[in-house]
Amino acid sequence: MRGRRLNSDDVRAAVMGGALLGGGGGGSVNLGTELAEMALSAGDLLLLSPEDVLPAMTLITCSLVGAPAAAGAQVLPEDFLCAVRLLIERAGLSPGQVGLISNENGPAATVNGWFQAAALGLALVDIPCNGRAHPLGIMGAMGLEKCHQYDSLQVAVGGDRGAAAHLEMSVSADVGTASALVRAAAERAGGLVAVARNPVSAGYALQHGAPGAITQALEVGEAWLKATPGASSRISAVLGVLGGFHVGSGLLRSVDLESRGGFDSGRAVVMTADGELQIPILNEYMALWGPSHRFAVFPDLVHLLDGCGNPLLSADLKARQGEEVHVVWVPGENLSLGSGVTAGSHLDECEKILGVTLR
Repeated sequence: MRGRRLNSDDVRAAVMGGALLGGGGGGSVNLGTELAEMALSAGDLLLLSPEDVLPAMTLITCSLVGAPAAAGAQVLPEDFLCAVRLLIERAGLSPGQVGLISNENGPAATVNGWFQAAALGLALVDIPCNGRAHPLGIMGAMGLEKCHQYDSLQVAVGGDRGAAAHLEMSVSADVGTASALVRAAAERAGGLVAVARNPVSAGYALQHGAPGAITQALEVGEAWLKATPGASSRISAVLGVLGGFHVGSGLLRSVDLESRGGFDSGRAVVMTADGELQIPILNEYMALWGPSHRFAVFPDLVHLLDGCGNPLLSADLKARQGEEVHVVWVPGENLSLGSGVTAGSHLDECEKILGVTLR
């Protein structure tokens, strides 16, 4: 089988590129590194390009759903494997015809599927649902919610067994209902679950997903790693790959963030020489507002980096209040995005959860 053989150098590049493309979400760097290294230890790992995908292949989306900062969140490696096994069984699929794709880019999300593919002997395919992280599960459905004949099959596994929070759940329903139930399961499990969902043909994913977005994460991560340590050089390297703007730098004055309803939600405020920058958060950095105008709104990519140019996840911001941060904005048209976020039809729900108008 053709494809790019992934190695230890790819692990750090994928995780760091994912952290930058995650826009504050997409899981933790530690989890992503752990999963990717486990994948390399589990066996050979080939990343199939969109051109290498077999037409008859069925692709399954692998993801994490929930609020990573929740105090009770726990997902173990066996939970990732269990979710994929259960979905293949429920869907009646032949493992030899199954490929795994990530839901999105993020420090853990970019490599989501690597460990499952290596451990279970399945193909890993470079057609994620989206090239950036997103807060709502339905945003990673590649527009399936508009296919009224499509029955969404989703499996969620996670939770602390010692705290009697562990669950294994499968649901078959329309995409919106199934996604909502998985989100509720994440909250019930303590904040986070591993998910396998929405089997589709390779042809559908090519048309409605984000072909090549994992390769883009690798390129971004490689540029960041090769840059001289420091915010200025690393930001320049990343924007050299993605395009976009270094909007400003200043003190992270405040972070109002809480875990509720399966989300980390709130707002961060950065004080720059040109005034206050406000960043609404719903797991990801959802928008960027300046003193006199709004720079960006999801699916534009907004990111915060620390004084060394390290990407800051939304879940870690409270601990960094009072520090200097750098604010970066990459327009959505510079990213590889799937049908689940390009229509903008799901921003209404994000606005309702946050209690603000993002646009």
